[in-house]
Amino acid sequence: MPPSPANQRGKAPHAQRLADRAAHAQLLEEMMKVKLLADEKHKNIGTLESSRDVLKQKISDLSARREVLLVELKQIEEALSQAQQEENQLPETIKILEQERNVQARKALQMKKKLKPVEGSADDDIKEIEEANQIRLRAISTIQALLTI
Repeated sequence: MPPSPANQRGKAPHAQRLADRAAHAQLLEEMMKVKLLADEKHKNIGTLESSRDVLKQKISDLSARREVLLVELKQIEEALSQAQQEENQLPETIKILEQERNVQARKALQMKKKLKPVEGSADDDIKEIEEANQIRLRAISTIQALLTI
């Protein structure tokens, strides 16, 4: 039998076996650590993959909400633009209404100047109407009395 490389280096076969076992144990320990890391990475990958559906739903919900908000934003921008346009038109509209008011005020003043004072009071007029009404009622009574004779 040819001499083993360990024997050639001056080590006994038993010492070589112990060294091999120590190296084997160390390698096994390192392998277990690496395997644990790989298992942890595998677990993380599984967790991330299982969260994919949740993220897709979240993206879908947020996209739908964004569309609703964009529609609302468009409505708000249109309403804002309309309000600003109305505000910009206020001075011109007020000017036109002031001109119309002034025309009406001048007409009212001209009419007031044409008013002539009426003699007597409204109470006197009511009294005369009541007296005329009494005369009319007496005349009707007299006519009815003559017709029944």
